[in-house]
Amino acid sequence: MEMLRTFISVLLVAWIMVACSEKTETPPVDPELTVSERVDSTADSLGVAASETSSVAATGMVDSSSESKAGRNPPPRINFSPTGRYILQVGAYRNRESADQAAMDLKLMGYPAQVVLVGAVFRVRIGFFERVSDARVLGERLSSQVGLKYWVDNR
Repeated sequence: MEMLRTFISVLLVAWIMVACSEKTETPPVDPELTVSERVDSTADSLGVAASETSSVAATGMVDSSSESKAGRNPPPRINFSPTGRYILQVGAYRNRESADQAAMDLKLMGYPAQVVLVGAVFRVRIGFFERVSDARVLGERLSSQVGLKYWVDNR
């Protein structure tokens, strides 16, 4: 029985990996985005200005900007490019409304997010990036600070 359970688990993981690697044509980039959008270094690493984080603190949520950041280097700039080869996938949803909300939240943080339908799954993606390293830097940043899991893929 345990062997059957293990086999089914491995099969399920393999199926998920195959499903996530499907290639589809990506819709064109939002026309309102500039050619090289960058995260402002005067904002925090998620693109939220200090004035916005103080309003979050007023709502009773923890304000991480109040912690001492002396001696910390500013986060590296992320270079977005509409002609880039790579995308950062940060979510997959069964319904369009949830995917659109996640994309809108990311857009409000200054990221060029979009929703792409692949099969029956709405994928939330950020990009495009010329270098895979730029996508990974942003993925790690979002993972550590917001808790988003990510996947770097070809366009």
